[in-house]
Amino acid sequence: MTIAIAIPVHAQEGSVRATQVDARVIGEGLIQVTLLGVGGGPHAGERGKDALGINYSTLVEIEDVAFLFDAGRGAAEQIASIGKANFQKVDKLYLTHLHSDHNIGLPDLWATAARTRLRTAPMQVFGPTGTKEMAEHIEAAFEYSFRYSARPSAPLALIGKDIQQGVVYQQGGITVTAFDVDHTPPANPDMHDQFPALGFRVDYNDRSVVISGDTRFSENLIKHSEGVDVLIHEVTESENAGHHTTRVEAAQVFNRVAPKLAVYSHILHGIEQQLTRDTREAEYTGALLVGKDMDVITIGDEVTIMRAGDTPNGG
Repeated sequence: MTIAIAIPVHAQEGSVRATQVDARVIGEGLIQVTLLGVGGGPHAGERGKDALGINYSTLVEIEDVAFLFDAGRGAAEQIASIGKANFQKVDKLYLTHLHSDHNIGLPDLWATAARTRLRTAPMQVFGPTGTKEMAEHIEAAFEYSFRYSARPSAPLALIGKDIQQGVVYQQGGITVTAFDVDHTPPANPDMHDQFPALGFRVDYNDRSVVISGDTRFSENLIKHSEGVDVLIHEVTESENAGHHTTRVEAAQVFNRVAPKLAVYSHILHGIEQQLTRDTREAEYTGALLVGKDMDVITIGDEVTIMRAGDTPNGG
């Protein structure tokens, strides 16, 4: 039975339903997306005056395969909250770029699961230039911990690989494609090669999701989002975008891509209503969701949403 729940989604009729679904049972042919964390920046939205909150991290599951996109603060705890068995499943991490609010959860995700044998295989991390070197440094930093526990690190290695635009995974009907976005420092806008950043697209069974990562307004993102079902896009709270995307610019992206569902992530807590208002005023009339930590989006013939804090039985 479908149970409607109240969510801040203003949808075109028939394109999106807000439903109660079992977030951990992934039906055949479906893509399930969990917004583990939606907070942007080092403070991740300041959930309380002194709180740091959860950083940006997105889990994409297709039957028994899982892909994690970014691992900000709290990624390991969020994965544990949906079941420790998921540590075994989450063995592929894709980084959009190397800012700390997108990768600071990686050592925890890797080392804690490895030392406790919640994961018994190496973890692979893919990202822009610098990812391989970063993984080697993290592995070296925790060598003492593994040696002290008399558990060899080699079988539980952290394997880093630098990637560029193109197909980065293709197996079992699943395709993951990386594409270039622009997140160069505002003071050095011409130094893209020194500060590479990526977005990602996952395609499966004629269903798809795009994750923007951090980016300015990007024509390349629009190109790689053609025909996508769900577009998860970052946004800045400022009218001066700098190296991020403003609400007006995001509305332009959504209008040109026309996804079944547009989702905001990498946001500051407390500006949700403002995001919705400003995006509507910028004349985007499609389905819009301002993401919350642990929202679950299921992509099938329809796009369904289970808001954080809700349970499949309505309890």
